[in-house]
Amino acid sequence: PDNSANLSPQGLGGSNFENDLGSEILLTISSDLVATYTVIVIDMSGNECEINIDVPDESVDTDFAFFFTEFSGNCDFSNVGAVEVEADASDNVDSTLSFFGVRGDIPVSASVTPSPSRTPS
Repeated sequence: PDNSANLSPQGLGGSNFENDLGSEILLTISSDLVATYTVIVIDMSGNECEINIDVPDESVDTDFAFFFTEFSGNCDFSNVGAVEVEADASDNVDSTLSFFGVRGDIPVSASVTPSPSRTPS
């Protein structure tokens, strides 16, 4: 880390969020006051996608899941350079983002059917 608050737009080096059929971004957020989080995905070409999340004032972990298709913008989720998460809230808010991840469907593979074996006669 460079110990700065400056975003490195290519810091993830082209991570492929679509690996393993990735299709959603997951977050776990808690807040004691209403807050709006904005998730911004920046691809290696500088294109951006974003989504706004309205976080309730429940002071408990709340899970959020958003398909890539729900994001506005034109970034390439298979070539991600950076992810930025911004919180828009009052000065006295206590809020945490405790999890950020990417989820995809687990591919179903064909089961291997055993072939018949010889039966001794």
